[in-house]
Amino acid sequence: DCPEANTAAWAAHERELSDEEAEAFEIEVFQGCIDSLRSQGVNLDAYNSVDNAADVDAVRQALGYARIVYYGASYGSQLGQHVIRDFPSSLEAVILDGANSLSRKCWVEDRALDAQWGIDNLAKLCEADEACRENYDIPGLVTASLDVFENGPLPYSFTDPSDPGLKIEGVVTAEDMVALIHEMQGSVIGAFSVPATLQILSQGGADTVVEVLGPEKGGKLLASRNASADSGMAFLMHAAMVCSDDPVHSSDDVVTAGTGPYATRYGLSAAREYVTLCDLVDVEELPDSTDVNVSVDIPVLLLSGNLDVATPAFRSQIVADALPNATHLVFPGRTHVQLAGVNLCAFDILAQFTRNPEAPLDTGCMQNTP
Repeated sequence: DCPEANTAAWAAHERELSDEEAEAFEIEVFQGCIDSLRSQGVNLDAYNSVDNAADVDAVRQALGYARIVYYGASYGSQLGQHVIRDFPSSLEAVILDGANSLSRKCWVEDRALDAQWGIDNLAKLCEADEACRENYDIPGLVTASLDVFENGPLPYSFTDPSDPGLKIEGVVTAEDMVALIHEMQGSVIGAFSVPATLQILSQGGADTVVEVLGPEKGGKLLASRNASADSGMAFLMHAAMVCSDDPVHSSDDVVTAGTGPYATRYGLSAAREYVTLCDLVDVEELPDSTDVNVSVDIPVLLLSGNLDVATPAFRSQIVADALPNATHLVFPGRTHVQLAGVNLCAFDILAQFTRNPEAPLDTGCMQNTP
């Protein structure tokens, strides 16, 4: 990891750097960390999904199991597909919770498409609900929320509630609005709050947008002041994994055909970040053979949520279609990763599957869940 990168945003703020200068400074900090680790003998090429899958099997052997039931969520579901390909005889069964397919060649290629699908999906759900249909036009509200920025970024001022003498000034942008919309769709409550939230923001105009986005952006910057060494994710390892398996070489990697301004902005923003990261970590790419969807005849259970914008259910279906013995369950009113979302029905079905992967599953709870 690069713990010093966690506080770089605040350091840039203290130096009163412009947005462009702050970005260059943060890149410099990250590059310094990488150079330092390499000088100590750390081989970033060793951090990839193929070696990671071998580590999974090494753990199995160390613990003395002949075969295991593998469970992986989000990236863990991508890793699980590498385990299936390389160590099929070590597996009794596999559960993939929020999966994207190995055939995806680039980490960001489908970001804009999936963001557009997310808005279209919410719009369809709204259209099917009488109260929502009568009160909200979701595509129109997304457009209106971005139109608030038609004359450019909006200045904000944020005061630390615990330290009134500490004042942060900056600007909020259309990209900040896009990030808010996408982030809200990451939880059930957030997803169903999108229509009302966007209506409040678009009707309130610039003042309301600044009132909402300013404290959020200022608060995140303030949080970086005392960010701990343990950020919760080893970000350098993440970058090495992504850039060895699904590298991002250019913003042109993002498919934007048929996507609107919101989805296009989201996809290009993600691409810009990972183009920089992949250039910095400069790791060896895995062979094309690792971008082939696995097809091994072992029991595989795939779990999806019909509100998931990170790995939409139709992405998981691509994985299921390649597997001859796969069951794919899509839970209504659920977002990314079922167990982390405390989906009790998913827990029950997973328990059945783990006890006997070949037995028929009782999925009745899926119809009875509100």
